[in-house]
Amino acid sequence: MWKMNRERFLLALWRVVLACFLTVVVTSELASQQAPLLYEDFEKGQGLWFAIGVGKVSIAKGDAHSGQSALSFTYQKGLAAVLSPIAPMPEARSVSVWIKPSHSTALLLVFQENDGSRYGCGFYVSAKRWQMVQLSIDDMFLLPDTKDENDRLDMAQVFAIGLADALMLFQVVGEEERTILIDDLLISALDVKKRTSIVEVEGEKLQIIDDFENPTIFWAPLVALLGRMELNTTADISVEFGRTKYGNGSLSVGYELQPNTIPLFMTLVTNRIDKANANSFAISVNATAPTGLVISLIERDGSRYQTFAYIHPDGWHDVKVSLDDFSLADDSKDENEKLDIDQVQAIAIADAGGFFAELIPTLRGKKEVQIDRVAFSSAVLPQSQGIIDEREGVVIWLDNFEANVLRWVPIEVIVQPGLMIDIAKNAKPTLHGHPPAEAQGRFHMSVDYDVPANGVFGLVHFVTLGRNPLLKHASSLRFFVKVKENATLLIALQERGGGRYEKQINIKGGEWQRVDLPIGEFILNPDTKDENQRLDPDELLLIGFVDISTFEVGAPEQNSLSIDGVCFLTPLK
Repeated sequence: MWKMNRERFLLALWRVVLACFLTVVVTSELASQQAPLLYEDFEKGQGLWFAIGVGKVSIAKGDAHSGQSALSFTYQKGLAAVLSPIAPMPEARSVSVWIKPSHSTALLLVFQENDGSRYGCGFYVSAKRWQMVQLSIDDMFLLPDTKDENDRLDMAQVFAIGLADALMLFQVVGEEERTILIDDLLISALDVKKRTSIVEVEGEKLQIIDDFENPTIFWAPLVALLGRMELNTTADISVEFGRTKYGNGSLSVGYELQPNTIPLFMTLVTNRIDKANANSFAISVNATAPTGLVISLIERDGSRYQTFAYIHPDGWHDVKVSLDDFSLADDSKDENEKLDIDQVQAIAIADAGGFFAELIPTLRGKKEVQIDRVAFSSAVLPQSQGIIDEREGVVIWLDNFEANVLRWVPIEVIVQPGLMIDIAKNAKPTLHGHPPAEAQGRFHMSVDYDVPANGVFGLVHFVTLGRNPLLKHASSLRFFVKVKENATLLIALQERGGGRYEKQINIKGGEWQRVDLPIGEFILNPDTKDENQRLDPDELLLIGFVDISTFEVGAPEQNSLSIDGVCFLTPLK
């Protein structure tokens, strides 16, 4: 994953931006429906708007959302904001504005109260087109460099509103001049859809971070490449109405996947999470192609906790996992090495395909991912990966399949006429229940597949356990397995440094078998190298179950593979 300093860079970007004079907004289409508390269409000039820092304000003629005129804010890299004094508006409930930027960017809008406290909200806008930004007053949050007696925006005390380009304040984005056109600013007593909310669904309390019922984009498309993080200006991001899992809207992110580039999209968590009612994380995902996502929860100090999910391209998937399934990333540090949910400041969702696009060429190209209803839930779910103190000792779960999430990617490796790795698009892993006595727990994963004529089929799991020191004590790998037809499986464990350790086993068809493989029995593949010639579970990147029966006489053309309870055992008590 990207380095921790890059993560802090992005979070620091927001903190610095949030510390400036800026503002909030809501839509001119509402002006015809009600009397506005404040409405500016800039047809009579720029009013009381002025620029601070390296910026200037003027009126643009002939390029407006409505009428003939719009406010033009031109600026360069550095501290620059456009401001206007306003009168107190105790009845105000929403603000909207139409914006057309010369460059895709993240903007920040802020209100300032008489006592100096500032409340803001960040959002994303795409280049060279008019777009409406609509915000509820309730979505404004206290900026980290200010204090307020009640931590709540009081519109009866406001005296200024402002707007600034968040990226130009901090990120290296070039020296070229930029322009933001602003039109049809409306502050209204009308309520609009809030970004965040708390709802109860079938006895489950959901603290919704974003349900995309508001057309404003609160997520920024980013890309990690060549050791740096930057805005992904080629991404196509929008709130789509009609293509949803819940409600009316969902977020659509289209991007280009290339080798060694990690596309991701990220949002700030602006409300403090009630940890007493946050036991699990839920998100709905839809993808146009097989997609492996790394979901990260980022605390205020920059520490990052993550988990992995595989999305098969067959419609919406509800991903629901215990917060205990999030492990500290291997390039991240935290003072207590424990996810503190009330300190979560951001959520990032990354396409892990960039790590493997060089090996798997079919991963490259245009993709689209949709997400809906991102929430923390009161539902208590079983922990499905990570470290658990069981009766027999400390167990480190790679996956016990008790969570409503798939973490295993089906692949095909064609060895003739030349080596080629691809996603097995016709193989769909699914979760199934079973009687407790058959395998481990209540659920297992199964996949039906065609055995390639000139290759092998396998399941690969991207491990997100980090470098937990307890992994050094792993003594054996345990799992439950069942195949429909007799099969020879190759169990492969690949370290981050490239060393791949393997163990071959024969599995009889038709019945569950528990397999315990001592760590010392895994042999380094001669085509790979490892500096210490020893399998180090704390360096584990991937684990794979590969059916190599193709190379045997009388091998079946089709088979079914079921696995359960994949874990490392330790001698620790």
